[in-house]
Formats: sequence, C-alpha cells, structure tokens
Amino acid sequence: MSGETVREIKVFWTDQDAKLEQWLRAMAAKGLHLSKVSNSWLWTFRQGAPADVAYRLDFNKNGGEPDYRQLIEDAGWELATEADDWQYWRKEIVDGKVPAIFTDNASRLNMHNRVQKHFAFWLFFYWFMLATGNDSILDNRFRLVGWFLVMVTALFAYAAIRLILRTRAIKRMDALD
Repeated sequence: MSGETVREIKVFWTDQDAKLEQWLRAMAAKGLHLSKVSNSWLWTFRQGAPADVAYRLDFNKNGGEPDYRQLIEDAGWELATEADDWQYWRKEIVDGKVPAIFTDNASRLNMHNRVQKHFAFWLFFYWFMLATGNDSILDNRFRLVGWFLVMVTALFAYAAIRLILRTRAIKRMDALD
C-alpha cells in the first residue's frame, strides 16, 4: 500500500450492515482499504493495490472477549479497525468464495440483539434526559439543548425501529430454512 489516505463521508444505518460490507468491498476493489472510522460516518482509507476483500462487521462491547477475537483471527480474518464497539474485519476472497463470520442466522441475530440492547440503553438515557428536564429544557435558555435531545432521541428511535424490522426479517429467513 502506498500509505496515502483518503477520507469519505458516508452514513449507514445500523441495520444496513450488508450494504456497508458491499461498499467497503467496492472501495477495496478501487485500492482503498479501510483504516479508520470516526463518528460512524467519516471513513478513512489507505490507498494501495486493488484487491477483492470481504469486510464483515461485528458489535461487541470493548471489542469482545479475547477468545472470541482469537477464534475470528484463527479463521484468517484481520481486524481492520474498531469504532464505537463495532469491529470491522476483512479477509481476502479466494477463488470467488466470499467468507462469512456469521455462518448462520442465529449468530447474526445475536449480533443484532447486542446492538438492540445498546440502542435501548441510549434511548432510555435520552428519554430520561428529556423527561427529567421539566419545562425548563425547552425554555429560552435551554431551547437549543432541548431540541438537540429531541432530535437525537428521534434518530435513535428511528434507527432502533429499523434494526428491529431487520431482526424480524432475519428471523423469518431462519424460519424458512
């Protein structure tokens, strides 16, 4: 890799893990290899040789248990970066076979359930901040803070609903198998 960095701004919802993985693969095909994620929307890539690389996401508090990480690494995956309890794993595609970290829907559901618990905590936190702010949170002195909390709570609620719908779709797929 040449080492020169390129930054991209792109937003993905938490339920769009497959779409994000496809985008990262397309970037690697252009020679842009993920090196850092900031604020879940600012992506930093290192320029290098184009490669057919699969990216997979996982969500674990503090990066997950060491044994779990070792299991993924033993399967040939490289940790590209971590951000906000998300781990971004990559592995070269050999003979056109796209590898998977989650080999069954139950494993993918486990990951989505971990994300849902995380969202539930933050939704409750922001709701609590709004509920306990009494009337003063939206008065003139705190209007900006109050509306910011309302917007953040609404965004978290929207993302949580999307994630719940995605989880239900995975459960339906599992029931069909």
